[in-house]
Amino acid sequence: MTLDRIDFLRRTLRMDRQLVGSHQGRPVFGPPKMAASVRTIPLAQVVVEALAEHIRVGGTGQEGLLFVGTNGVALRRAWCSRDVWQPAVRTVEAAPAGTGKHSVLYQPSM
Repeated sequence: MTLDRIDFLRRTLRMDRQLVGSHQGRPVFGPPKMAASVRTIPLAQVVVEALAEHIRVGGTGQEGLLFVGTNGVALRRAWCSRDVWQPAVRTVEAAPAGTGKHSVLYQPSM
């Protein structure tokens, strides 16, 4: 996610590209896997405020990246899954084995 894709006044996020790699230490973006993935997503006010605070405290990385490591380089999906998501799932007793990010985030509420 990059700063230029957030419209703070309209509270929206434009999803029209993804990080596909890097070249000479710079992020490289490409289109989403499917054309149907290109969309504008409404953001709750609490999300807009959290993003604004995140930027105020930490700034942005290369090319306006919002989420970067301590070295200023983009966080990669493998790092997030291995070092953040999987340990978090292991600490939640109710999470079934193999619980993925999408299966949790997009389940209908009970």
